Formats: sequence, structure tokens, C-alpha cells
Amino acid sequence: MKIIFAIFMGVFAVLGCNAKNDARATIVMKDGTVKENVEINLPKGWVEKLKIKVGNIEEILMAEDVDYFELWHCDNTDQKALIKPFFIGEYKHKKNYLDIRKQMGWMALQSAGDHLSYWIWFDKIILKPDKIKYQISDNSHCFVKSNSDVAVMIPINLMAPKRTRDWLKAFLADDPELTEKITEKGYFNRKNPYHQGNNYNPFFFEDIASDYNPQR
Repeated sequence: MKIIFAIFMGVFAVLGCNAKNDARATIVMKDGTVKENVEINLPKGWVEKLKIKVGNIEEILMAEDVDYFELWHCDNTDQKALIKPFFIGEYKHKKNYLDIRKQMGWMALQSAGDHLSYWIWFDKIILKPDKIKYQISDNSHCFVKSNSDVAVMIPINLMAPKRTRDWLKAFLADDPELTEKITEKGYFNRKNPYHQGNNYNPFFFEDIASDYNPQR
């Protein structure tokens, strides 16, 4: 994850728009192949294929063959998003069981620590020169533990936040120092929630991902 995040923060040469498609990407395939500065059709969160253009040649990539890609608007190379496909998982905390679906989803990195990263499973990307936004729905917040290819959906019940806290404490139980801080006042603020369009989340998942450490 450290390597991925370092690439995410890298600086690329400034490149202008030469086509109607403003989206550019550097794509890293699972076999190590790198496709730099290609035009890319923005994927929806559930599609299985990526359509790109390398020069004048169009290519189709399967999601299962892509490791990740870095996305930017061609008029703003300093603003980038890291997008990666994951298998979707649902953790049944009362039974301590992880149900892994065959389905894959495209996700955008929000925060990464040494042992945990926080991603959002988007429905759609809105790419503009001054911002990158995502349309999301319920159950779009996910955690990925280090060395895992499964994004585990975080259940959020705004009417009963204790259920989310109970889930977090079970999923992150191997770091008791962290879970002791997951309270009504810790990693939570209803007055200053995380917003994505009309969807909001009062839990500070970004901070939890950074602070989680099962090797204390």
C-alpha cells in the first residue's frame, strides 16, 4: 500500500488536451505492464471493462487484469485520483464471517495507513479541471486490510450509529487500542460529517484507516 500511495502522490509532466475526452490515466496492470497517459472512458462502479485509447488505437481492458490506475483531468495534472478494482466483501460481525462476492467494483482511494485503507465504491465519476467528484449510494464506504484484494463494505445506519460502532469494533478487534476510541465522541461527529453529494457519513473512516495498527 505504501508503494501505491507513493505513486498516487507522484508528479507527472503537464500535458494538454488534444481530444474531446478530458480524462487521462496511467494504468498499472497486474502483469506489471504500465500504460502511461492514455485517454480513458470513465468507468461506472460496477463495469467489468475499461475502454482506453493509446494514440489512435482503442483498447479494452478487463477489470480483473487491472491492478489500479491514476486518473486526472488533462488540464490539471496536479489533481489525481487513485482508482482500483476490488472484490466486494460483507463482514458478518456477529458470526465473525467474511462473505466474498464474485462481483468486482471500482473504488476511489480516500485514505491509507500502513495496515488499512479506506475507499468509496462510486456509481459514477465526475471529472472537472478543478475537482474530482463521485456519485455514491448507500453501502459505498469500504475498508481494505493490507495484503487483501477484498473491499469490505462498512454498514452505516444513521438512525442507529451504535450498530456501525459494534461492526467497527469487531472488524478491527485486533487493535484494541483503536477500538476503545470508537465511541459516541471518538471518530464521530454528526455536526461535521463527510459529504459526497447528498450522501453523508458522520464517522471518520479516513482517520480510522490511518490509525489502525494490529501490530502495536
